[in-house]
Amino acid sequence: MADRPAFFICQGKVVSEIYSFEWFPGFAVSQKQKSIESLHSAIVKTDTNARPLEISTKSKEVIGVNLSAFNLKLNGYLLENIFQSAKVFENGGPYLDLLDVLPKEAKRDERLHHSGDLRAFRYQNEDFPLIPKTAFYDFIYISAVKESFAADEINVISNYNYFTDIEFNPAKSINTQARTAALIKLILDEYRYFPYYVPLSYLEFRKIPSCAHYPITWEGFLLFWEFTFAYFFVLLISYHVLVKNENKSCESSSLAELIRLCKIILKNVQG
Repeated sequence: MADRPAFFICQGKVVSEIYSFEWFPGFAVSQKQKSIESLHSAIVKTDTNARPLEISTKSKEVIGVNLSAFNLKLNGYLLENIFQSAKVFENGGPYLDLLDVLPKEAKRDERLHHSGDLRAFRYQNEDFPLIPKTAFYDFIYISAVKESFAADEINVISNYNYFTDIEFNPAKSINTQARTAALIKLILDEYRYFPYYVPLSYLEFRKIPSCAHYPITWEGFLLFWEFTFAYFFVLLISYHVLVKNENKSCESSSLAELIRLCKIILKNVQG
């Protein structure tokens, strides 16, 4: 037996639940797919309306395979390579040479395990903090989906309501493509389409720290208002960029729509 999480939407937020299922050992794709089927069966037993989708190269669904970080591309590079190459440690990194190797080689590179503690992520000269924990991964994943998929392909995600990643073990990792796919599903459910400005908003709002990390002191009070001001400042700047953008079409560029999107994102900050 094995335990794996499935990610789904509950009351407007991405949540997860652990399911126990029969594990089929072995590295063959057929064995992985048997384990996936067993996991999905466990999900369906608890929810007869469940429509699970495996997000990995082992998925039986084309959309699931295409949404794998080993297949998604952003700016010409595979997503897994971008994620691993962006890591900044206390004694090294980012290791940009990892952009040009196979995804599995990038993930297993010894330097990622012998360069001290992880300090941040650096991508395109932009630094991303480790908190919120999923900020950087979610940002590049959503950006890659926007770049790699047409609108009708992205909408296919809405056909599913549970998302799994058979290789993801929450005891060993934090980020997973299954969780971010569920976040995309949530945005699609709210909008009925995928706003092209998601990456812009996501980048800016995920970088604003949570005030929950600060004690209720005068300094904490000032920080609260500082972040509140930053929140609405970025809203206004984003709105200005959207309505002035002459090269892209947008089904709705209203400030109200942008605020609604940012609320969805902020509600799903993890950690």
